[in-house]
Amino acid sequence: MSSNAENANRALPIAEAAVLSLKEQLVSIEFIDDGSTSEVFLVKTECSEYILKTAKPHPGKTTSYLSDYAIRKTLCEQGLPVARPIATDKTVSTGVNSNWAFDRYCEGSHPERGSIPSVISKQLGKLLRALHGLSVHGFGSLENTDLYFNGKYSCPIEGLLSRFESPWPFSEQSLNLHPSVRANSTLSDGLAAVEEKLWRFPSGGASVIVHSDLHEAQMLVNNSKLVALLDFNEAMVGRAEWDLGSYYYFHGRECLCDLLEGYTEDLNARSKLANEALYGAILIALHHGNRGEILGKPHRITASVQFLANNLQSTN
Repeated sequence: MSSNAENANRALPIAEAAVLSLKEQLVSIEFIDDGSTSEVFLVKTECSEYILKTAKPHPGKTTSYLSDYAIRKTLCEQGLPVARPIATDKTVSTGVNSNWAFDRYCEGSHPERGSIPSVISKQLGKLLRALHGLSVHGFGSLENTDLYFNGKYSCPIEGLLSRFESPWPFSEQSLNLHPSVRANSTLSDGLAAVEEKLWRFPSGGASVIVHSDLHEAQMLVNNSKLVALLDFNEAMVGRAEWDLGSYYYFHGRECLCDLLEGYTEDLNARSKLANEALYGAILIALHHGNRGEILGKPHRITASVQFLANNLQSTN
């Protein structure tokens, strides 16, 4: 495997060009993370700090830095807490054949999964309300452009499958062969009982841009304030409950209810959204079960099983 220093050396020409475009002087570049789509570096100049992301997608993943850039630029202009985009490989020439994005560094830490402070969830709810208000067309993964927000597909089920890993029942695999059900066969009856509602879920509700991956590492917080929602690289077009379901899956119903307080003042709407979000969360759990098997990460299957075991009874 490459060392952190080797990774940083490969990204060095990109960092130098991005910094030069700002008329600043590069001081250092440090490898800090390796996510599902990108390698991430901290870049320091004599007067500021930045985050550089270079494309390194896992199997089944792609990078969408232009649409990510456009989403965050739009939200920044509304004064909302996202990392400010600075440049991409389409705005600055580097001589390196690589997709990349360069953002302003945000100071903060990640909250604890399932224990997001109420005030942070409410702030995120307000941000999602603005995100979900952007004009969109189509379904599924976004076209990688900063000119408009279009899903690549005309069918909501195709859109689902462009982002999520063939969650049952949207797969050729039988329920009993799903990794989460193989790990806990008692889930089979509960999932079969909601099959019809899962089939209907993708087509319900108005289409919006959804972030789609609201785990704790996507949030930076500081002094009880949401500093930034990170990484819109896997944003897609679908119903709002995909985001609400993602929050439900990672953090539980109580945190989701806090988020909904910031999302809408309508009490009836909150109840309906929470109930529908559960079906999105079930599909996301099934997605994570499949990804766990594909990536050889059994902890993802374990988390999928735990969520399903704890929440399927709520559908009754």
